[in-house]
Amino acid sequence: MRRTILALAVLLSGAVEQTLGQTYPLEVRLSHAPETGLAYLHARDVTTTRLLDSVSMRDGQLQFKNLRPGEYFLQLSPDHTIPFMIADSKLRLKIDYTAPTTSMQWSANAENDAYHAWLGLSPKADAGGELLQSTDYALWQAEKERLWAAFAEIEEAWPATRVAQALRMLTQEHSLDAEQLADWYKKNIWAQQTRIGALPLLNHLQHLRFKGAATQLENRVFALLSTASAPPLKEYYYITAIHWLATDQPQLAKKLLESYKVYFAQSALLAQVEALIPQPGIPTGSIAPNLHLFSPEGKTITLESLCGSVILLDFWASWCGPCRAANRRMLPIYQQYKDRGFEVLSVSLDSERQDWLNAIALDNIPWQNISDLGGFNSQAALVYDIEVLPTTYLIDRQGVVIGRDLHTEDLPPILEKLLSSHKQVER
Repeated sequence: MRRTILALAVLLSGAVEQTLGQTYPLEVRLSHAPETGLAYLHARDVTTTRLLDSVSMRDGQLQFKNLRPGEYFLQLSPDHTIPFMIADSKLRLKIDYTAPTTSMQWSANAENDAYHAWLGLSPKADAGGELLQSTDYALWQAEKERLWAAFAEIEEAWPATRVAQALRMLTQEHSLDAEQLADWYKKNIWAQQTRIGALPLLNHLQHLRFKGAATQLENRVFALLSTASAPPLKEYYYITAIHWLATDQPQLAKKLLESYKVYFAQSALLAQVEALIPQPGIPTGSIAPNLHLFSPEGKTITLESLCGSVILLDFWASWCGPCRAANRRMLPIYQQYKDRGFEVLSVSLDSERQDWLNAIALDNIPWQNISDLGGFNSQAALVYDIEVLPTTYLIDRQGVVIGRDLHTEDLPPILEKLLSSHKQVER
């Protein structure tokens, strides 16, 4: 599955505390400008964009001040955006509104020359594309050789530019030296907030992916993280690695997240970093998918049949110790709220019928239990993408998932609120 592998820029910009230094103005001369309408200036970070300002296009003279070094684009209409880069000087653009993309000219500015050469190589060169998303080593090597040759031409033509710096770190052998990479980022804070600047770190992570087994990958990634001693840089490394590994290596990404929490327990970004790792199963706010499974007596029971009640959907198994303990803790809660519109529906992922039945009897489970005895390959487990036990979902009266894996002690106040406006139900 193709995915965006660059870390979310809103996180990265928050993690970087150092200033980018001096700011510079942008002047745009827009010919054939419309009588009405606004031009919008956006900052382009690693993968996201931020609207910074808007000005009228009426007189054809557009001015923007205090722009820090980085990537930007000017939006003249929904169909026309003009990318450019602010480096170390004032930038002037000349644009014909009737043909903005082909007519754009800029004042002598090597940074923009190099930047547009990089953008123009191919869609694959833009932010890495297929090269950095590849999970196929042969494809990665072949694509790398083709792009490295093109990048070398940019380095030769505009050697002093920031684009060339990033490409040089990306293409040279020492770009695979973690300590040198960390040192480069310390000296080039702008690189932590731009797509072109992120490429060397992403290439290094991709290289680590191909260098050995999963355990070796884990060791190497943690070694890379250890090279960044400055807190903002270390957080940048963590966020990038967690996002990079979240889909292909979720267990390693979770280990990195736990380590991140140790170093950055007070970070304002913590909740957003946690959200980088996709949770299996049904997201909160979604309608809970219906289930059709069998009771111990062989009767078909559906989740839909409990609609109108607040439901705790509980995935468990007889061999799961924490599940059995949760059954015991749930008993008094169920007894307290069952007559007020609260239901528990347990879905067993057992594969042996007798084990399932014995556990129901031993735990004195009074609520409904269903299973197809398919284990983790059961219909319910596949629909709800169950990876670990126990897993629970709290579902409201309209069938919407409103909570997941809630602690038992947290349930009573939530149920009080959900059930307070309803009368007791007949049983």
